[in-house]
Amino acid sequence: MTVNRLPHLLALYRQTFGEPLQVLKLQGDGSDRQIFRILGAQQTVIGIIGAKAAENRAFIGFSRHFKRNNLPVPDIFAVDEKHGIYLETDLGDETLYERIRKVRTANGKFTDALTSLYKKALDRLPDFQITAGRTLDYTLCYQYPVFGADAIWHDISYFRSRFLKTRLDVPVSFNKLNREFSTLLQTLLEARHDYFLYRDFQSRNIVILNDEPWFIDYQSGRRGALQYDLASLLYDAKAEIPDVIREELVDYYLQRLENYPGVAADNFRRYYYAYCWIRIMQALAAFAYLAGVKGKRAFLSSIPPALQNVRTLLAKPTIMNELPELKNIFINLVNQSNG
Repeated sequence: MTVNRLPHLLALYRQTFGEPLQVLKLQGDGSDRQIFRILGAQQTVIGIIGAKAAENRAFIGFSRHFKRNNLPVPDIFAVDEKHGIYLETDLGDETLYERIRKVRTANGKFTDALTSLYKKALDRLPDFQITAGRTLDYTLCYQYPVFGADAIWHDISYFRSRFLKTRLDVPVSFNKLNREFSTLLQTLLEARHDYFLYRDFQSRNIVILNDEPWFIDYQSGRRGALQYDLASLLYDAKAEIPDVIREELVDYYLQRLENYPGVAADNFRRYYYAYCWIRIMQALAAFAYLAGVKGKRAFLSSIPPALQNVRTLLAKPTIMNELPELKNIFINLVNQSNG
């Protein structure tokens, strides 16, 4: 039987800020956490009821560390670890994704102002990955401590079982495919992967407050390669960034890396495109899983733009040209989507 922990959350607010005046339940997208906006005379906050104690510890610990490093993340006001609840800053409702949607509705295009917001986000990304990442307590990682062989193979298996086996209409030689997956994995592992990897660095996890980006939902972070988070942001399915702007933003990020001594950007793009592929595979699997297993059918609408990203990547000279079986599968997926 599920225990109602909302009274404990309100008690925590009461102890910290006084009597709550109103409580609003917020949409949590793909998360199993329960998220509330709690309004009071003194302070409006976001209250979280976490489903997993380890996930809570990761978010709280990472938040405090990033705050000490002067990064724009929520403050953690109060924690009740016994009941898996905590209070954090209310940053508002406008995510970068919501801003993109509003601007496209008003202007019919991806504007220079949106590009500027992306550049602001990229200004801060290396501070998470490199500066704060150097001294982060990685024992807080609640899934994998590093996006290495085990974690990469988990994402490959997730894509194979949750997406390919349920949504591809043509026969697949999984023996050949697994050999190509192994080649992809080995290529990904060639990139230096001892930085902080945010894991879900995308438009719904960037909040726009006074035209500045603030960052949330980094609790799945771990060590990993710089390329992964850039791929997550720029190949975010629903953002539908024009490819010419994507490439401009890659160049901008590489220029930012020049300010961080000891960070080698050699062969960055070769590994970057490989990480674009693994990120898209993970996202496609997640959309299918959340829609088909969790019953969150809205995620089905993310599959067509994700496959449009596949179409864009297929036209580039990436590692996919060395993986003919997998490339053919992606071509079939794109054609199937257009059929």
